[in-house]
Amino acid sequence: MIDYADHHSGTMATSRSRINPYKLAETFAANPTWFTENKVTSETFRINNSERVIETVTAYYLQLEGKFLNNRLEVITGTRYEKTHDRGETVLFQPDAIWQRNADGSYVDGDPITAGVQRVRRADAGAAGSMEELKLTRIERGNRPNRSYDDYYPSFNTKYNLTDNLVIRAGWAVTMGR
Repeated sequence: MIDYADHHSGTMATSRSRINPYKLAETFAANPTWFTENKVTSETFRINNSERVIETVTAYYLQLEGKFLNNRLEVITGTRYEKTHDRGETVLFQPDAIWQRNADGSYVDGDPITAGVQRVRRADAGAAGSMEELKLTRIERGNRPNRSYDDYYPSFNTKYNLTDNLVIRAGWAVTMGR
């Protein structure tokens, strides 16, 4: 057996191992037939990661400034209005697409005598985990969300010169994290 791992002792009593990418690459270069690609897994990964997002941000800012008490107190305040519009394209996952349906949308019952609905798999769905099943259940960029949100973000900052060498500052703001 070939050991692809580097073994490291942690600070705890247990040891852990991880795959050494250099040993794995050497083994692959020497024996490429030992490795196979699962086409369904690769296609699932490709479809799941095929996405596109367009984000448009529109913003306006109003600011007011003032100095008071012989310019010892400075006040800056304002508010920002921001509107964000997102349009996206991502995978549409519909796992129920493999089951046969009646005209009213309900599932075909394969055994009406047994309690509950015994769903019937579509013939074109292929075997579980097959490429045919994948084509029915995952539609590349089939989900197209379109969302917008907006809000106001006020702020207030002040500075007071207590002496020529000592300045007191205070601030407050409403922000948005993305």
